[in-house]
Amino acid sequence: MNPQLPSHYLAILNTYRKWIDVLSQGGTFEDPTVEENYLKNCVPDISLFSYCLYDINGDGQNELLLATKGSTSYFIFSIWSNETYPVRISSSDNVRRYTSVFKNGIVSQYYLNGFSPISDGNLYRMNPNTSLLEEVGSFTYNIEDDSYASNGPELYPDQAPVNNQLAWQPF
Repeated sequence: MNPQLPSHYLAILNTYRKWIDVLSQGGTFEDPTVEENYLKNCVPDISLFSYCLYDINGDGQNELLLATKGSTSYFIFSIWSNETYPVRISSSDNVRRYTSVFKNGIVSQYYLNGFSPISDGNLYRMNPNTSLLEEVGSFTYNIEDDSYASNGPELYPDQAPVNNQLAWQPF
């Protein structure tokens, strides 16, 4: 565990570890405060979970990104902002919801529909005053030709996401 991790972010990781341990032992959650449906829909193997700190919007404050490691990519399922009093600014309730972070501060999210090659998604930027994600555009993703079509006002980034370039650490 990273000793430089802010204590509030450390508390978040400890909570996720607890949830993963319960699920991996066949337990379930009846507690309505457990918001991570994502965890209930994936293999609860602690070795697949990672976290990193990354300053999404360049304001000098790191956000906490949580992900699972796939065979070729990190799949971000939760983003927390504000190192002193964390707020979840992004959460995936399903393993088919994909979140990407870009160097230019854009966060994209889309849900991969297994019945259609076309998926709709949204683009977000962090509001510098609130540290919350605000929608700034939308796009469609075609899985058949791996193409993105922006619907504005901001365009889908013309760059690769940084998901796989970040300094991920095991939970």
